Amino acid sequence: MTKRSIRFSIIIPLYNKEQFIDKVLSSIEAQTHKNFEVLVINDSSTDSSFLVAQEKINAMKNLCFRMISNSKNLGVGDTRNRGIKEVSGDYVIFLDADDEFSEITFLEKINQYIIEFSPEIIFLKRDYYGHHDKPEYQKVKNSLSLIGENFFRVKNKNSFAINGDFPFGGSGSVCVRKEVIVNKTFDNKEKLFEDWLFFIDLFIHSESVFYYNISTIKINYDDNSLSRTRTIEDVNRIPKIYYFLKDNNNFTLSNVFFWTWLNFFVSCDQSVKTNFKILAIHRNELLKNLKIRKRSIKLMFIVVAKLGKNILFRSIYFFSKKISSFTQKL
Repeated sequence: MTKRSIRFSIIIPLYNKEQFIDKVLSSIEAQTHKNFEVLVINDSSTDSSFLVAQEKINAMKNLCFRMISNSKNLGVGDTRNRGIKEVSGDYVIFLDADDEFSEITFLEKINQYIIEFSPEIIFLKRDYYGHHDKPEYQKVKNSLSLIGENFFRVKNKNSFAINGDFPFGGSGSVCVRKEVIVNKTFDNKEKLFEDWLFFIDLFIHSESVFYYNISTIKINYDDNSLSRTRTIEDVNRIPKIYYFLKDNNNFTLSNVFFWTWLNFFVSCDQSVKTNFKILAIHRNELLKNLKIRKRSIKLMFIVVAKLGKNILFRSIYFFSKKISSFTQKL
């Protein structure tokens, strides 16, 4: 009897990642499970990304790697949406062009679990820059139920999301059944949180959610990543994911997300005026989210600590300037 083999579709948007694209393609080529298709979508790169990827793909003639190009720059969300329409596998994995598989037996292992348990969505552990994993098993273990070697069913979604520090960011967050996302789209207007919104929607509405506790995706650091840039518009507008959670009556997650997001923008490196301006803009939602929840309280204290540190440093700087000016007059 022939053992069943799951076909994986791997979607990689490509925009100006010439120094990374060879790594991600090589890491896929090295997989022991070979029943996959890889779709690289060039989003009008202005560097040599297309040429580097094309040369690598041409050298891998025995594997199913394809490359297509957008006629104009669509952004990562719409590029992934195009990929969803183009692929034909049983399960889909999204990778950024600066990610890579860090475990060569990854597809082989989850192939076995998919055959046995038919999950809708599997959350994957990612290694961020060699510094930390997300989600960390020790943080989420109480929300899990062991069903296989390093393979768990998520039994408490809210606990998994909150204690896992909202493990929805980054395209390599999940392996998802194709039929679950066939009518779903990434919101390309959400520059910083479009992946969070997409994956948390799947997370909330899926009946069978699992977690694979092996670090399988390596996230490489790129100074030019869009997720590192913050604009005035980003600060002025609370992301759609917050309102999505409220609309779905998940006020616990919306509350914790609000404080997670606020922590992202309140910084010791900014002026006191800028930080208080952010709080003033969102004062109405801030007051609504003064809830007594363990995780929220911790995040609130971090915001307050940042503000206190910010004021202290600015005060020290101000008085040191005054003292310096005074001593020069003596």
